Amino acid sequence: MKNSSKLFYAVILLILGSCCGIPYSVDFHNETPALVRMSYATLNMDGNDKWYKDTVSYEIEKDSVLRLYFKATYNNSVKKLSKCILFFKFETPEKSVCLEGPEEVVKVFSKHVEYKGYEFVINDSLFNCGNKQ
Repeated sequence: MKNSSKLFYAVILLILGSCCGIPYSVDFHNETPALVRMSYATLNMDGNDKWYKDTVSYEIEKDSVLRLYFKATYNNSVKKLSKCILFFKFETPEKSVCLEGPEEVVKVFSKHVEYKGYEFVINDSLFNCGNKQ
């Protein structure tokens, strides 16, 4: 009986883990000589099954790292997560760039570091290519 209860709890944990998702951590490294304002918007559903957009902004000091956690609530994949995030926008006092749409947003999750999560480097080359705003 003891083994069957352990098996039951293991199955419950697996089910909860697969539907709720494990957060993906992303370290945003600011390697520019200025403060960077980073914004992103997510598409969410409220309790009445209505869609709404939520935008969040952060300031990242020069030569610093901001760690954020993103949760894929459907199918536990970065590809699905990139469809829920509408854009990432990075702004300095002189330049800005916007990664918009799933094909661009997934670039934030492209560099995986074992045991650390994902890293995204914000440097001058980011502002020289991409979707200028």
